[in-house]
Amino acid sequence: MEENKQEIFFAFNMDCERIKTESWMNDGCPSWEISEKAIRGMAQVFEDKGIIAEFCPTSDVAKKHSELFLEMKKRGHGLGLQFHADSFKDLSYRKHLGFYNYKEQKDMLAIAKKDWEDALGMECTLFRTGYNTANDYTFPVLEELGFKSVSSGSPGDYDEKIGRRWIGLYPFPHHCSSKSRLICGELQLYNLLTPSIDHEKYKWKQKNNRRRLRLVVDELFPEETYREIVESSIDTQFLVNQPVKIVQVATHNTFDYLDENIPQRKTMEFLIDCTRDVCKQKGLNFVPATLDQIHQEADRVGAF
Repeated sequence: MEENKQEIFFAFNMDCERIKTESWMNDGCPSWEISEKAIRGMAQVFEDKGIIAEFCPTSDVAKKHSELFLEMKKRGHGLGLQFHADSFKDLSYRKHLGFYNYKEQKDMLAIAKKDWEDALGMECTLFRTGYNTANDYTFPVLEELGFKSVSSGSPGDYDEKIGRRWIGLYPFPHHCSSKSRLICGELQLYNLLTPSIDHEKYKWKQKNNRRRLRLVVDELFPEETYREIVESSIDTQFLVNQPVKIVQVATHNTFDYLDENIPQRKTMEFLIDCTRDVCKQKGLNFVPATLDQIHQEADRVGAF
């Protein structure tokens, strides 16, 4: 890494969900075979490019693929916990996370954390919310349970049906607040958000009332759109003097990333190369990292 250059931390996460038949939303991976191929394929892409990836299985997927995730850990990749109430344990939790009170969230997330840790034999410090559903109880609960980092929130989005309420959210990494999910605060828990830009000028309609275009491989936007999101996010973080600047990309275990010809793999490869190129053109250091590593840097520099 070159000295005296500002850094852009690059994190790429795969949310690993149960198969569709094990979700009351009928949402998730087509099969366990595809799930394994997705995980192995993403690791292959990242190792070929000399950088690390991060995998965030739900607690049930951590059990199902425990040996595979431990292999990923040995190969240098990061691990975290994703939570989906719709596919949690015996599917008896019939509401999304953002509709549960403090005690209910604490009880269910404590179970999920313990199951994940028992399956993988390690402490879990990173949490990602499925569907970006949360409420003002969520971050204090996560801090009490010992999580250090979270990736939850979709700036400007509002969908009451699933408890995704993010109008007014500060859109860049920050320490969470015990008073509101929308503001920077006093908690040690650090929220690392996926960059996004307003999509009003684009012709296509967004699903699920989402108001912004995000760096998600699954959407298969045109390459120029992805590049615009990367450039705009970096420029805006400098404009607001964001202490720790990131580009974070997300995908799911729903595609066979071992297949070099699928558009999702090509998009994944493009986003890595594109972010590197944008950093080079702007004279910035491209620094691959896990979300916990970025949090550690934020604490080192005293970020808000």
